Amino acid sequence: MKIIVLGSNGQLGTELKNSLEGKYNAIFFSSKDLDITNFSFLERIIDQEKPDILINAAAYTAVDKAEINKIRAFKVNDEAVNIIARRIKLLNSYLIHYSTDYVFDGDKKEKYNEDDLTNPLSIYGKSKLAGENKIVNTGCKHFIFRTSWVCGENGKNFIKTIKNLSENKKLINVVNDQFGVPTSTNLICKVTKYLIRDIYNNNSWNSGIYNLVPNGETNWYEMAILISKIAISEFNNENFKNLSIKKVSSKEYKTAATRPMNSLLSNKKLQSKLNFTLSGWEEDFIPLVRKIFEE
Repeated sequence: MKIIVLGSNGQLGTELKNSLEGKYNAIFFSSKDLDITNFSFLERIIDQEKPDILINAAAYTAVDKAEINKIRAFKVNDEAVNIIARRIKLLNSYLIHYSTDYVFDGDKKEKYNEDDLTNPLSIYGKSKLAGENKIVNTGCKHFIFRTSWVCGENGKNFIKTIKNLSENKKLINVVNDQFGVPTSTNLICKVTKYLIRDIYNNNSWNSGIYNLVPNGETNWYEMAILISKIAISEFNNENFKNLSIKKVSSKEYKTAATRPMNSLLSNKKLQSKLNFTLSGWEEDFIPLVRKIFEE
């Protein structure tokens, strides 16, 4: 079987490449190799390569910038995804796609299930939901993984932002009333590889949406405090010794895009498909913090 991975130079795509390269008949396309908004070229590549599985890790993920770059966000997260899904449908192949907790408005008190009503608050969330709907409407064989607060060794993420801010600030404000869990690219790759194995073994799951997140609950402030503790206790980091981290509300911390207050996703549906137990968020997050501070 042949696999195509799109967006192989992004935070998730890089980890997917490192994880899959040499283990499968996989071809990797970075955004430089293939701009997925070049629709005719995108169609040509898919038709030429005829993948059995296409993994789409390409996305417009700049949440705040999307508010002023609506056309670009929808081209990448919606229109290009529609092209991909239609070609995959014609090939009778499988599409693995990644989405987000931002498809919800965050008003629910409990964790969100896959079939809960969506109501995105931001352009980013709306564009990702539009892409989800396009995939479903084509009727192709698909697996959409909704994740939250993705972080990895590559690319930009919350851990690196806090580390960078500590280098030139004595005080940083961090929101403490938005709840969710960080999802490591390592965990996303682990689940993706498990799904690929099942496809190879003709033990494919039902097409649909699966929440791919670890267990537990936290907020951005608690994560920042944990990063600081590790930086000081394990790396004797002087910047963090001199850094004050202040908790603030979402109303105090203004951003261009509105974030959901509750980003907690139930992973029960996904857990039922796996032969390993999804860990608590700290199990992946703490080793990742260490890796980033060791760089």
